[in-house]
Amino acid sequence: MITKYHAKYYANVLAGQAIGGKIDSLAQSLLNATVDINPHQIEAALFAFQSPLSKGVIFADEVGLGKTIEAGLVLCQYWAVGKRKIIIICPASIRKQWGFELTEKFGIDNEVIDARNYNDYERRGLDPFAQKKVVIVSYNFAARKKIEIKRRGFDFAIVDEAHKLRNVYKKGAKTAQAIKEALPYNEYLDCIKGLANASWSLNTDLFANVRDSAGQFRIVLLLRPDIYNSLNLQNATNKLADNSVFLEWRTTYKDYPNSTLYKMANKLLSYDQNITDRDYPIWEQYFDWKLPSSNRAERDYDTAFIEFLKISLSRPRDIQTILSILQKLMRRSDKGNLQKFDFDTFNSDSFQNDYSEYFLSSLKDANISFCSPMLLY
Repeated sequence: MITKYHAKYYANVLAGQAIGGKIDSLAQSLLNATVDINPHQIEAALFAFQSPLSKGVIFADEVGLGKTIEAGLVLCQYWAVGKRKIIIICPASIRKQWGFELTEKFGIDNEVIDARNYNDYERRGLDPFAQKKVVIVSYNFAARKKIEIKRRGFDFAIVDEAHKLRNVYKKGAKTAQAIKEALPYNEYLDCIKGLANASWSLNTDLFANVRDSAGQFRIVLLLRPDIYNSLNLQNATNKLADNSVFLEWRTTYKDYPNSTLYKMANKLLSYDQNITDRDYPIWEQYFDWKLPSSNRAERDYDTAFIEFLKISLSRPRDIQTILSILQKLMRRSDKGNLQKFDFDTFNSDSFQNDYSEYFLSSLKDANISFCSPMLLY
């Protein structure tokens, strides 16, 4: 005899089978979820299925807006249509949290795999990654087992706290590189390669021959060095030389008030301010420093922006980093309520140490970018 409970269970199973394997439907995921779902979370999950490359997406909502729920909805949909080779790679400290969320909110069986139970499975002649449940592992464990994870060929992977792996293109980022190797992305590379070749054809065959438009039209793709190197484009060196784009931000101590870099810095400080005129020189309101002139023949004193130029490579991120470090240190020393930026903080050992660490890292990045081009077409 089939009870009401079993009838409902069988109805859910049949509903899942009736989807017909369509991964872009959220009906079954919403049916199985036992959590209050907000509209923006549904939109995010749908976006993941409808992303331009259809092979991955980044959820970057603010803290507390439910990124775990969004990722869980996508995971649940894969599970519902029978794509059940799923792995979650996350910091070790939140593995159990992921297991709890999947069990309590989505009713999906899962297991945290670590060295202990991995070895136990192997002693019994079983594949630890093939147990018909969602696999949850830490960054370090995934890096150590990259070959086994790649061999398993997971249908779907979630990488939580992914910003901690952002330096994957650096030689010293061993864990991030190992995780990248464990999760192949050949279809993504094929798509990017197609875009690159299409851009090359348009730039050289179409735009270059449009009447009175030589050099005015150009398609630009921004690529990370490791992605660019993975494309293995034919005649890549010539294509880069003919189609690369150089972003020029440099200025002089004398001309900086009219520079694009200075305008950008003003905009950074004008955000969230009640200012209708975006060209208003708000920078001088926050930095009224008048420092001994480094060139008496040209000016009576040096300004804060000149000081910033002295220690930077005239890049927007340098200016933004200096501002961020100043804000952090001023808050730490109970100067956060001041209406202006403090020169003593800028001149402190703490600032010099923090900024030196950033600057050294940026120089290494610049060297990598020089050897492995980032800007293509």
